[in-house]
Amino acid sequence: MKKELLKYSAKLQDDFSIKYKSDIISSKKPFHIHSQFEIVFSLTDEIICELENQTIPVPPGCFLLLNHMDLHCLRTSTNQPCRRYVLFFSPEYLSGFSFDADLQECFIYRNVNTPQLLPLSSYEQRKEAAAYLEQLLFYHNADPGKLYGCELSKKLLLAQLLLFINRRYREIHKVPFSGSENHKTFYRIISYISSNYSKELTVDDICRQFLLSKAALYHLFHDICQESPGEYIIRYRLEKSKEFLHQNCTVEEAAFLSGYSNQAHFSRIFKQRTGLTPKQYQKLHGGGTKL
Repeated sequence: MKKELLKYSAKLQDDFSIKYKSDIISSKKPFHIHSQFEIVFSLTDEIICELENQTIPVPPGCFLLLNHMDLHCLRTSTNQPCRRYVLFFSPEYLSGFSFDADLQECFIYRNVNTPQLLPLSSYEQRKEAAAYLEQLLFYHNADPGKLYGCELSKKLLLAQLLLFINRRYREIHKVPFSGSENHKTFYRIISYISSNYSKELTVDDICRQFLLSKAALYHLFHDICQESPGEYIIRYRLEKSKEFLHQNCTVEEAAFLSGYSNQAHFSRIFKQRTGLTPKQYQKLHGGGTKL
C-alpha cells in the first residue's frame, strides 16, 4: 500500500473535528472522499467544489454538505484566502442520543439537483449558523479537564446544527416525510462498511454483525437510501477505487485497496458502471490532477 495514502487517511481518524480556516486551497490537492460526513460553511465567495461530473461555486453564507461517497476536491477561484468553517463527524458520533428525526438525512437523501449545496436565505439564518459553528469550535478546542461537560456540549451543539440544516434542507428540496425509525442502525451499518470495504464483505456478513435478517436489511436500505445493501457496497467500493486512481495508484492497487481480490472482476464491474476501464478512467482524469 502506498505510504502517501496511509498518511492522507490518517488525518481524518477522529469521530469529530472542526476548524476555522483562512487560506488559499491548493489546486493540486487530489480528489478524495472521507468515511466521515463533511460540512463546509463558506464566509467568502472564493470556494469552488469540484465533483466528478460537476463544478459547484459555493457562495458566502452557504453550506456545502459532502457525504462519504462524494468524490471531490476544493479550490479557490482567486489567489485570495478563503474563510470557512470545516467540520467532520462520523455517522455514529451521535449514536448515544435518542432523536425522533434523522439528523443525517441531508447527507443521504440525494434525489434532488445539487444536493451538496445548501444556501441560507437570510442574514438571521447565516448568523445562527455561524453561532453554532463558533460554539462548536470553542468546545472542541477547550480542555475537557478544565471545562465540565465539554464532550456533551459538542454533541448537543452538533445536534442543534444538524437540526437547523435539515429543516432548511427539507424546506428547499421538498423532502418527503420518512417513517423510518431505524436510521441509527443504518448509520452504524454504513460506518461498518466504511471501515471494512477493503476486506471480504458480504450482505450475509452484515446480517450476522447486526443480527438482522436479509429481509430486514434490504427493507432498511430501501427505506433510507433507495438501494439494496449489495448495491451500496459496490457503489462505495467503486467510489473508493476512483479516489485511488486519482491518486495515481495502479489498477491492481486500486482494486486491492477498494476490496477486490480479482483485478479482472474489478475491471469488469468498473466498466459496467462507468463505461470506461479503470485505466481509461485514470487517463481521462489525469490521475491526481484536476478533472
